Amino acid sequence: MAATEPTALMTGARFVAQHLTAPERIERAIREIELNLKADPGVIFDHAKSLIERTCKTIFKEMGKTADEGWSVSQLAGFTMQAVVRVPAGHPEPEAAKKKMEVALKGLIAVVHGLAELRNLEGEIGHGQEANRIQLSPCQAEFAARCADTVIKFLVESDRNNQEADGIETLSYYQHPEFNEYVDQLHPPLNIFQGQYKASEILFEFDLQVYRDALNEFLEEAKGEPA
Repeated sequence: MAATEPTALMTGARFVAQHLTAPERIERAIREIELNLKADPGVIFDHAKSLIERTCKTIFKEMGKTADEGWSVSQLAGFTMQAVVRVPAGHPEPEAAKKKMEVALKGLIAVVHGLAELRNLEGEIGHGQEANRIQLSPCQAEFAARCADTVIKFLVESDRNNQEADGIETLSYYQHPEFNEYVDQLHPPLNIFQGQYKASEILFEFDLQVYRDALNEFLEEAKGEPA
């Protein structure tokens, strides 16, 4: 089915793409959701679940941990929430706030579980649904997209707030566009089927330490150049 005009919807996912070490795939999911919301609502459930899985796994990767491949998406989200959600230092009632937050998070995990179940029922990618099958409506697909959008922004923003409080320096792919352009000039893009992937994005996502080291060297050399 042909895609319609895109609907600006995934504001939280755009925040995630700006701050997470896997921007290209997040951006692709954003495009697919916003282009197909009305034309092909079935695929929205696939991408909504995928956004949550990718965000959680990337947060774990940045922490130096590995997510268990046997976890369901709701388990994955639950463990990620446990890892990143905490009461700010200095809160007047930290224990009470923690208990109330845990109650709210259980509801959020239930939402994630519901999205996974909807994807199993309604998802188009990999399911081979019959051509004349009646789909859920675009407004129901939009509900799934907005839920995923809210969950992933909350997780990433919580993680970044923790890093800032702990004095940990974060690095965003979009923070140094001149360096990304330099990398892409040195190395051609990678083409796989219909997709094209920039060398700078691949390096940032799959070997952040090498990216960071090369960036530092690039910045040091730039300091020595005459103005």
